[in-house]
Amino acid sequence: MLRKEQYEIEKGKLHRAHEAISNVEQEAQRSRQARIVQQAEETEKALRDTLPGWNDKTLDELVAYAEKVGLTPKTANDAFVQKGLWELAYKAKAYDDIQAKKADLKPVAQLAKVAKPQASNPPNRVQVQRKEAFQRHAAKGTLDSLADLL
Repeated sequence: MLRKEQYEIEKGKLHRAHEAISNVEQEAQRSRQARIVQQAEETEKALRDTLPGWNDKTLDELVAYAEKVGLTPKTANDAFVQKGLWELAYKAKAYDDIQAKKADLKPVAQLAKVAKPQASNPPNRVQVQRKEAFQRHAAKGTLDSLADLL
């Protein structure tokens, strides 16, 4: 009987220890959840005060944009309640919107090439011959090259 009583005592201690651990874990979870809710409220207030044009629809748009680039509550975890993440998402979305508008402004058709004035007006044949004669005379000043110049 003695062993059975010791077993029951130890079993009771173990059960109380498991309950205590469970209570501590639940309290930690409640505390974490309360901290996240408080931080989310502070972040939303700060974003409303600092970012131009912020409203309830803006947050939904940014959540969709963040999910489009791969940021979800599972992957970003606690960052979803941080002010910095939403500021970055706001600015990145604005940049992407500007780039999309910029792409629409580019000309669709290629413009015709413009011919250089020199290519359209070839030099006079006499001028070409005279230039060649000067080059020959400069290279080796012979009597024949001087005669070509005249």
